[in-house]
Amino acid sequence: MSFFSGELNGQGISIDEKGNVYEGEFLNGKYTNFGLLNFFNEDSYLGQFLDGEFFGKGLLTKGFKIKSEEKIQNITHFNSFYEELINSSRISLIQEQMKDTHEIYFGDFISNKRCGEGILIKKTSIIEGKFMDDELKEELNKKREEAEEIKENELEIKNNNEENSN
Repeated sequence: MSFFSGELNGQGISIDEKGNVYEGEFLNGKYTNFGLLNFFNEDSYLGQFLDGEFFGKGLLTKGFKIKSEEKIQNITHFNSFYEELINSSRISLIQEQMKDTHEIYFGDFISNKRCGEGILIKKTSIIEGKFMDDELKEELNKKREEAEEIKENELEIKNNNEENSN
């Protein structure tokens, strides 16, 4: 690893002030290309980075860390690992070992959010589909519809109250 203008460049390991540990490539002091980020709270991200953010293919775990020795070395191996996992019975084996609070997401990221094709594995469910702004697109649409329905109901109640007061 080298320093250029006081910033990290190349392969290396860093620990930030919160205790998050990054192992991978740096460009101008930011995470780039492919790396492993273990958060202080037991979550992990393994995958592609752009300008210090999750961007591209990645694996996000909640509730447990990915060990450094388990790190996949590059995106080619990551893609084949992902394809093998979703096309096998490994998911049920993983679920058996998970706690209720654990989550695993394999898929696309943009600006640190799940965005694009992906699969979310929880202890009792597997959700596969398109994500946008960190949520399953269908769920996001459902929430928007519910919010619109609530607004319509509130407007109707307001109109009824105004009519009754006249």
